[in-house]
Amino acid sequence: MRPAAPALALALAAWAPAARACGELDLRGDEAGTALAPWCAIARDPSGLVTEADVRAGRARMEPVGREWVNEGFTRDVVWLRCPVRNATARAGAWLVDLGREVDRVEVGDGRRTARGGRTAPAGATGVRALSTVARVELGAGDVVTLVIRLQSAAPLGLRPRVWAEARHAEHALAEGLLLGFFYGALAAAAAYNAALFASTRMRVYALYAAYLTALALFMAVADRFVAAWLTPGDASWQAASGVRFGAVTLVAALAFSREFLDTPRRLPRTEALVRPAVGAFGVLFASTFVSNAVAFKQATVALGAVAVVGLVAAAVACQRRGGVEAPWFLAGMGTAAAGMLLRGAVQWGLVGYDAFAENAWRAGLLVDVAFLSLGLAARVRVLREAHERARAELLAQGVAVTATLEAQVLDRTRALEAANRALAEAQRVAAHQRRMAALGQLASALAHEVANPLNFSVGGAAELARRVTALRGAIERGDDDGARAALRGAERALELVQGGNARIRGVLDGLRTYTRGGGGEAEPVDVLAVARATVALMDERLRAQGVAVTITDRELPRVRGRQGELGQVFMNLFLNAAQAMPGGGAVTVDGAARGDRVEVTVADDGPGVPRERRSEVFEPYVTTRAAEGGTGLGLAVSHEIARQLGGDLRLVESERGATFVLSLLPWADETP
Repeated sequence: MRPAAPALALALAAWAPAARACGELDLRGDEAGTALAPWCAIARDPSGLVTEADVRAGRARMEPVGREWVNEGFTRDVVWLRCPVRNATARAGAWLVDLGREVDRVEVGDGRRTARGGRTAPAGATGVRALSTVARVELGAGDVVTLVIRLQSAAPLGLRPRVWAEARHAEHALAEGLLLGFFYGALAAAAAYNAALFASTRMRVYALYAAYLTALALFMAVADRFVAAWLTPGDASWQAASGVRFGAVTLVAALAFSREFLDTPRRLPRTEALVRPAVGAFGVLFASTFVSNAVAFKQATVALGAVAVVGLVAAAVACQRRGGVEAPWFLAGMGTAAAGMLLRGAVQWGLVGYDAFAENAWRAGLLVDVAFLSLGLAARVRVLREAHERARAELLAQGVAVTATLEAQVLDRTRALEAANRALAEAQRVAAHQRRMAALGQLASALAHEVANPLNFSVGGAAELARRVTALRGAIERGDDDGARAALRGAERALELVQGGNARIRGVLDGLRTYTRGGGGEAEPVDVLAVARATVALMDERLRAQGVAVTITDRELPRVRGRQGELGQVFMNLFLNAAQAMPGGGAVTVDGAARGDRVEVTVADDGPGVPRERRSEVFEPYVTTRAAEGGTGLGLAVSHEIARQLGGDLRLVESERGATFVLSLLPWADETP
């Protein structure tokens, strides 16, 4: 690096001839943005070692600007402006020198004091609270001063220095504030409107659009130095870093919204691999601002933003080719925003004259972009609504067709159901006949067992009685008194056998009469344990032959609502099942109790019980485990149906051993507690 003194000598030697006079700008107290540049001379300082005193002393070669705006393009050189002004009024006054917002570092000296400002300086450094870099100059009546302005920027240096009377500048600031208020108000209104649409429709694209507009408004507020001017007027570092931070956030929001708006996951699935790296890069830039405010981070943000814009344009073109109705609106919005940005860049690079339209073209382009995107969303919603209406119409047509098909199917099923009902009625009739036949067969079998032995006694006794009567007649005819007495004793013994057999048959018939009493018609009060005893008496011979002992409790139960014949059939089925389950003999216990509004009779045996996998089907018709022994599978089904018709229930319950059935019946109304 060259020493400072030789560098300064070389710089001054290069600017050898003194600057030409540009005249003085007369200030009359009514200036409203009077251009200062035509009255200024300009010079560059590549070394950055020239001082204000050098410029005032004429030791620098300066050229007249000759126009209303200054544009040096992209340069890191220090640029000096020298502007003589005179208070042409008869009284002292104050004027403001407005140097815009685009210069990084600014110094304005009037020979008495120097004001410093710029984007890298605190917003209130010049002593004037404004969004632009504004320096205040006080002049007495007739005073002539030379303003020396030092400018330096890392971005393209383009500005239009202006002079304002202090009162007129306040009016200008108000108008500028209204214009910016309209700009930010439009962004805020659009964001709020889309947030409301999201709340009502729950479409994610509206939420992402509202987030993008909010991030854009914050980024623009940082660029316009609202944040710096009103929140951190004494801290320039936050302003420098916040541009990168909010720029990164805005670009991420733009990517997320564009992805949803263009529906790229469906139309361009391959682009999804590029979204995450882009978001990650912007996240790194955002985090880096908390470590350093290097210019490289800002340049990287601008470069990545440009790449993202190119990528979004390419994606929009591809989506348009795939029939995306919102893609043309997206491209139109991007085009207007890009046009505004390019016009602003052209001004900064000196390609276009500096005027008010160029200064605000980028804001106008952004607002038009917002409008086009809103129209694109409306077009997308219209297409979705039309698709919804088409789907609704198709669904309605399908519904009509399905209804007709269902009506035909219902008619067919109704006919099939009627046929099934007729078949069921026939099956029920057949089942009822089978139940009657099964009950009759069981009764006949019981009668055969019970009557056979006593009938044999009666027949054998009658034959013996006839033989003894014949012997008695012969003894009497012979006059054999001893023989007659012996024959009479034999006849008496034979008569006892006949009488015993007849008594046993009479007992069986009495039990049968009790069993069959009330076999039809209305229900009547029944002693359910008496029916159980009569059934045991009727089956006694068969049960004893199989070694089955039936024990019936002697407790008294309330009479139940039922019919004796049907209840006898239930007990006969339960006793037969128990006997068949215990071919080697066993015990059956009958107990009962009144529980609540029911009378329950328990029939339990100590046989092997019912397998767990068959418990759920024991009451189904024609289900039997003894088909080989002639079982029909109707006994328990018939018993269950009889209990149900009497308002009760028959169920198989868990037991530690054997099978336990509970017959639950309603008590007779007159005996209900």
